[in-house]
Amino acid sequence: MDPLPENPLPDPAALVQFLKTKQAPVATGIAELLTGQQSIFNTLAGMQKQLAQVDRRSACTINQTRGSGIGKPYDEVRFPDNTLPSQPGQGRAPLPNLNNMLDIRALSGEDVTTYLTNHGILPENIPHLVTDRRKKLAEIIGCIGYYEEM
Repeated sequence: MDPLPENPLPDPAALVQFLKTKQAPVATGIAELLTGQQSIFNTLAGMQKQLAQVDRRSACTINQTRGSGIGKPYDEVRFPDNTLPSQPGQGRAPLPNLNNMLDIRALSGEDVTTYLTNHGILPENIPHLVTDRRKKLAEIIGCIGYYEEM
């Protein structure tokens, strides 16, 4: 049997120094990857916001071609925060679907106010009369020729 060397372990200080020299490039590489990843996430978030705006405009434009919505239902117009009115959002229950002009007429004062608020209308710009609120909402979602029955 061979005798064991007197000091089989490397010098601890040398080992620490060796690990530091090998670890530094890895840490730098990881930091660069994380920076690149964050840049990609920021780009994707911007693209997602732009796509949501395009989707909103498209839905409004399509709705303008559908008159009262009776023959062909309206497309759902997303809120500026990219949520759908028919889905629950932060601090709000799902809102009724607006498939046609009759659905807009059937909205309660509270629901039409929630729609307007979530579409970015400031409280001081929300009409007092419920009928006027409904007309404003109809304009926002692309329902042209909206009227209330007399």
